[in-house]
Amino acid sequence: MQQIPDAITPRKNRRVFHLAAIILLLGASVAVIIQKQHEGAAAITAARDVTEKTEVQHHLQVAKFWGTMSLVTVALAMFSWGIAIWRHEKCRWVLVPVIVLLLLFVLLKLLIV
Repeated sequence: MQQIPDAITPRKNRRVFHLAAIILLLGASVAVIIQKQHEGAAAITAARDVTEKTEVQHHLQVAKFWGTMSLVTVALAMFSWGIAIWRHEKCRWVLVPVIVLLLLFVLLKLLIV
């Protein structure tokens, strides 16, 4: 029985958790943008027509949902990034996009009203 050399055996994809973190952070940024759009729509509706409370409440509920989704997505992205670091996944290019996307998320969450 012959042994298969190590060079021929297929390598496992070692970038899965890094890529998941980047994709989740992109999704979190999109969720914050959607949340801020609904918050703005609620403010415009409230300023335009005081009697239409149900539409304002609907926009605020949708904004709350997207806000919660963005926070959960960021938590999952950080968890995925932690797993990638724990598993010693070697990707030099990942650190910069993860930090940039995390800063983008924070700026969108804090600055856009």
